[in-house]
Amino acid sequence: MRPLVAPVLALGLGVAGAGPMDCGPIVPAVLAAVAGIGAIHWRRHCLAPVALLGAALLTGASLGAGAASADRLPTDRPVVLEGRLLSVDVDGRGARGMLAVTRVSGLPVRARTRLWWNAPPRRPWAGEELRLSAELREDVGPESWGEFDRGRAARARGLSTAGRVLPGTEVPLRPAPGWQRWLAERREGFGERARATVADPDAATLLAALGAGLRSELGPAWEERFARAGADPAGRRPSLRCRWSGDTSSSPGSRLPPFAPE
Repeated sequence: MRPLVAPVLALGLGVAGAGPMDCGPIVPAVLAAVAGIGAIHWRRHCLAPVALLGAALLTGASLGAGAASADRLPTDRPVVLEGRLLSVDVDGRGARGMLAVTRVSGLPVRARTRLWWNAPPRRPWAGEELRLSAELREDVGPESWGEFDRGRAARARGLSTAGRVLPGTEVPLRPAPGWQRWLAERREGFGERARATVADPDAATLLAALGAGLRSELGPAWEERFARAGADPAGRRPSLRCRWSGDTSSSPGSRLPPFAPE
């Protein structure tokens, strides 16, 4: 484990420094590939460890620049999204997932967003491409100074919006690959076996979350612990908080509060 400390730190520094560099993801990726190939080819040279650290640093910069270069998605109104589901988590309340958006109302974009279904008419699978309508809300961050920022980890990965899929608008475009469906079925089977064999429901849910990434049934207490540990789930169902705008002395029906997901 100790030899991995320096490359991991270099990778993190690259991600953190991607903003000030402002060079896009392609140039660091090419330089990282050159440095990595050089470190492997001349692995007996005294500068090979330096080249390996440079490759890790440039890889982090490429990943950070890619996340930072995402397009801004329209919010507070229904929009037609096209893209590929990166992850899907199904439970008794519905489904939630992360969508890599390629088109918004017919226009090409590059972004990611979090979605949830209250009662999906069909089971969504990770890896499938689809078209749907959703009403997105932007993560506005903490309301007051010193408040814990739940969405900071998600925004660092380019996930600044979340929303509900409008019923009856989902149109499958391309089915999910077989290996991704197989993997999803194995994960769900692991969760079912954990709940069937572990007597304590909380322990079974935690085992399914840590072993297979099934975090949809975690309670608020565990969600809070994961979020404070920097492992805020990107696909979790956002809780909506109300932020009033305008004159509060007006009649209750004259002003509606814009909702923003935490």
